[in-house]
Amino acid sequence: MARRQENLRDADRRVRGVHALRAFQKAKGLEVNLVSLSHANYGGNAGIWRILEVLQRNKVRATVDVNGLAVQKWPDAVKALHDAGNEIAATAPPTTST
Repeated sequence: MARRQENLRDADRRVRGVHALRAFQKAKGLEVNLVSLSHANYGGNAGIWRILEVLQRNKVRATVDVNGLAVQKWPDAVKALHDAGNEIAATAPPTTST
């Protein structure tokens, strides 16, 4: 539980920092939109831990849809969801076309 709270605090700091820097605007000269990437990573780094805490506090379980990439990227979060009694509905990671 302490690790989850630490993850939440770290993610909150990162998100506040991003919003302070004109969120949703691509920085000049960058090919990659770092703000967009930051928002995409929020779910696995902080959002899911908040959802898990709400589920546990209210003594309810959920079916959580995760894709294979999320399982590879955030295995601790997926394991924590499962260990708490939630159902995991999974899909495979995207395949590359040839």
